[in-house]
Amino acid sequence: MRRLLLCVAALAAGCGEAASTCDPAPAPFRASLGCEAEFETLAARPLDAALPGAMTIKTIVDRAQDDAPFFLDTMQYPLHAAFAREHLGYPPGAPFVDEYFAPQRRLLLGSITYYEEPAIWAYELAPYDTASAELITEAFRVLAGASYFGAALRFHPTSEEQAARAAELPDDVGVVTTAELFAGITYQPLNLGETYARVRLLTAAQLETTYVSPRELAVLDRVPNDLAVVAGVVTAEFQTPLSHVNVLSQQRGTPNMALRDAAAAFAGLDGRWVRLTVGAFAWEVEEVSADLAEAWWQDHRPTPVTVTPPDLSVTALLDVDDVGPADVATVGGKAANYGALRQLGGPVRVRPALVIPVAHYVQFLAATGLDAQIAAMLVDDDFRADGLARAAQLAALRDAIRAAPLDPDLLAAVEARLEL
Repeated sequence: MRRLLLCVAALAAGCGEAASTCDPAPAPFRASLGCEAEFETLAARPLDAALPGAMTIKTIVDRAQDDAPFFLDTMQYPLHAAFAREHLGYPPGAPFVDEYFAPQRRLLLGSITYYEEPAIWAYELAPYDTASAELITEAFRVLAGASYFGAALRFHPTSEEQAARAAELPDDVGVVTTAELFAGITYQPLNLGETYARVRLLTAAQLETTYVSPRELAVLDRVPNDLAVVAGVVTAEFQTPLSHVNVLSQQRGTPNMALRDAAAAFAGLDGRWVRLTVGAFAWEVEEVSADLAEAWWQDHRPTPVTVTPPDLSVTALLDVDDVGPADVATVGGKAANYGALRQLGGPVRVRPALVIPVAHYVQFLAATGLDAQIAAMLVDDDFRADGLARAAQLAALRDAIRAAPLDPDLLAAVEARLEL
């Protein structure tokens, strides 16, 4: 049935004729799509029906190569940056984020998704992409002209700003809205799984200033641009299959779903512990006790990380060029890895620096009594189980660190070193 729909949706573009030039052999990318088999070879497919009815291909139009189109093997390259650096010679040190925001960007980044239930081919950008109507038109025409379903392709805006740009597009660039795409659909499973978590009802805007802990379920009004580690995600706004939040959820192994009127569905559970199950065709939420949730978390703890004890024998200030990964116990991970960056060389400028050994940090905590404060926090039940309580205590600790006096001898040594 899906094969028939794929051809019917692309009939105006000549699905049957294109199949005669079909080459379904695996490849890291293709410059064109001539048939359904090529699309299926490159598309990100639902695993265990986690994304039923949706298949997606990441796309790039390289303006530095006369608008050359690239249809990516999206299972191998779920993010554009890795492909661009490996196959398009994109400079390793260049900030890739410019390709989403710069008006004069080199690359036009997007994806094409086939939604089975409404039988729609949709060209989509990341929600935070600020491409102008001219850039959208440029990419759309190139990709439509290089694909067997081109006549059926539509632009699907994934943000309010893109919706405004869609109104400026020329007539040959068809548009499909999210409401049209998901008409009649109330539930969208994206990453299947089960979790035990405390429900947090928030807006995406509140995430900018609100701490959400790894043991909390974020129930949001829309899809955020980014998200810290949480136990699961529910958005009232439907998501694109390869949205950044869903890629993160897949990498973290945490459930992710979209649900119309999510706030209303979870309103009675805000602040309560629940078991959430995201299935391929249905979802389920059940209130549980904090003890049951804690037992579940203990059963699902990751493999313990072995932490190297600090080496407090070194107290002299060091030059960053004299440290590297082998010195983590002496100077800490950030300083050690910064030293490694200095040793790499290359086009990225890494400034010189001095290093204060970790022994001084330990002495500072002991001299100010902050070590006892930290020890008390780590065994406090509220700190361990309540994300809001933990955020408040951590904020108080940061304030205490800023207010605590520094060792005058250390301060003088640092100032003398900086004057050299």
